[in-house]
Amino acid sequence: MFLQEAASALSGVKDQILANPNLLKKHKKGGPPAHVAAHGYRAKRQYRYYPSSSVYYDTGRGLYFYLKGDNWEVGASLPSSLRVGLGDSVSIELDTDKPYNHYKEHIKKYPPKKSINNKNQKSKRI
Repeated sequence: MFLQEAASALSGVKDQILANPNLLKKHKKGGPPAHVAAHGYRAKRQYRYYPSSSVYYDTGRGLYFYLKGDNWEVGASLPSSLRVGLGDSVSIELDTDKPYNHYKEHIKKYPPKKSINNKNQKSKRI
């Protein structure tokens, strides 16, 4: 009887692995394995923040977040008015996919550099 139950349990595990090959993959350090729900765990995202231009760049997804009027826009590229003269940037790690939710704290922590006609800003072409 015990052997039948053990064989049945092993067969069930085999079926689960065949149905979901991710069960055998190694998981990233610091996070749960692929087959475990991420209770309370949030992946960190890397951003470049350009204080002088109020622009965030998500390095992992290749997306820009920028202010257009009073609203935040997102896109794979920047409007031509923002492409030149982004200024210096800082690296930021956040546990959100909406970096602009932290904008008020970032403008305090990383105030835009003031320059005359942006002459002191580094120009970066994207």
